[in-house]
Amino acid sequence: MKLNKKGISLIELLVSIILISIVLIFLIQILSDLKDETSNNDYAYNNQINRTEILKTIEDDLTKYDLIGISDETEELGYIKITFDYHPQESNLQSSLIIKKNEDKDIVTYTNILGEKSSWTMSNAEISNCYTFTYFNDSSSAEKHYFKINIPIYNKPYHEDNNEKKNNPVDDLEITYLNNNKFLISNDKYLTINDNSGKTIQKCAK
Repeated sequence: MKLNKKGISLIELLVSIILISIVLIFLIQILSDLKDETSNNDYAYNNQINRTEILKTIEDDLTKYDLIGISDETEELGYIKITFDYHPQESNLQSSLIIKKNEDKDIVTYTNILGEKSSWTMSNAEISNCYTFTYFNDSSSAEKHYFKINIPIYNKPYHEDNNEKKNNPVDDLEITYLNNNKFLISNDKYLTINDNSGKTIQKCAK
């Protein structure tokens, strides 16, 4: 077998460099995707922890005190603000949930009935400007009431399995409440007036 003693031509050298470059670019892209996936998983995990803490903090008040109504200032303020009023009304016992956007992060703040404030920062996630409120008044019992507040949370950057068009409710903030005590004063300021039973109301920040 005769060896080629002329060496490598310039064209062969260029072809080799191009092939090696393509392989390197491919490997770098794979490593970058793996890094992004790891980061996204970390953010998702942290946001799930935040979500659990937020719901627990809110539900602590809902289970300890008698709720008489829920009011909303979202459209007027330009950000989500939900206020929970507790019995007795004359004592002005309230807690509030506020969601504001701060540059590329959304901040959730809850002030409990004792006035203690807690805040959570949702990273790589976008909280919707709108939420839905569903209320049911059990016709068989005047003292049995149920409501659900759903605030969608989407992945950021865009994710095909969780976005505005295809929401994954697992990541949402969903507050549910069942009350067997006297509830709901028929007052127009409340979302939960009696004639809204069975309806879903949507509130959006302008």
